[in-house]
Amino acid sequence: MIELRDRADLTPSEQLLKHDDPLADDFLTLPEAELKSLAIQFNHRLHYAFQENKFTYKFAYHPKLLQVVKSQIVWVLNQLSKPSTNDEDVGDEQYIYLSFMRVQDALAMSCPYLCGIPSLTAIWGFMHHYQREFNQLIESGILFEFTSFSFFIRSEDVRSTAKLTEPNSVVQKRTISNAKRPTIRSEILADLEIDIVIRVKGRERLSNYISELKASLPRAFAGGDLFQPTISSGVNWLKIFSSQSELFQNIKGAPAHGRWLYPSIQQPSDFDELELQISGGNANIPVSLGYHLLEAPTQRENALTECHAYAENVLGIAKRVNPIDVRFSGRTHYFEQAFWSLESSNETILIKNYRN
Repeated sequence: MIELRDRADLTPSEQLLKHDDPLADDFLTLPEAELKSLAIQFNHRLHYAFQENKFTYKFAYHPKLLQVVKSQIVWVLNQLSKPSTNDEDVGDEQYIYLSFMRVQDALAMSCPYLCGIPSLTAIWGFMHHYQREFNQLIESGILFEFTSFSFFIRSEDVRSTAKLTEPNSVVQKRTISNAKRPTIRSEILADLEIDIVIRVKGRERLSNYISELKASLPRAFAGGDLFQPTISSGVNWLKIFSSQSELFQNIKGAPAHGRWLYPSIQQPSDFDELELQISGGNANIPVSLGYHLLEAPTQRENALTECHAYAENVLGIAKRVNPIDVRFSGRTHYFEQAFWSLESSNETILIKNYRN
């Protein structure tokens, strides 16, 4: 019901579903400031639902639950009816919101010993590639810097597959012959539907470059292919926001079956601690955060850059956050906790929580 109300607020022309239930109609049509008046009706409805189920009927109007249940309902309605606050001064920051993006055949193996969420360095690489392509396309003296990203996974389908390697020999030598492939390569790939919010710094208005932003969007993402939503869906998949309030109004109604990927404050120092943190609750998930250098960069023959160093993958913890929790935590919490950015030193290259 909350998602339906949000969708109607974002697209005023959309007609709300008509319900025979007067409580549902009131929840969808009343102004936010008046939602608190529905607390008593929601309380009665919950206890009626308890009575209708043979497993929960004994909890209906139970003395130990009456006050607890009512307090929870009042708290939720109070959160929904809070007035929007004015934006803080964010200077030259703007936001690109890519929604309902489809990724096919992304590498689910973010490193040799971790399967699941794509590597965060791969997502950062996509964003940095986007920045370079966009700045090159506009050919302007004003450059935009893509500083951090926030990541939302609507759905994920991980599967094991096998692909043929490239041919490297022929069946018969010294004559025209068919090519041979040395082996079959086993891979674990993922199909994703995602949203990405990109924080951008620049003095020009990004809204003047909508067509350039669409044209420069990279087609590669984490080893797979990135596609915009189908035209038939009618989704406006690229939006620009200069106001944090307007952006939060759009993202707070994300579907409850998806999850935001937040940086975790506490990171493990060894594998035992990693196992302990991911077994402590289903909100924590292991991710590949970047690389730890095993040596000082040095010059090597045939290296792609001037200096080369051997490195090891760094595993860390990210939090899967329910969109409902994002809504109730508020705008300030989202912009302080949900964004990832690059942090490098002489020893590490990591994707961590964004800091101003």
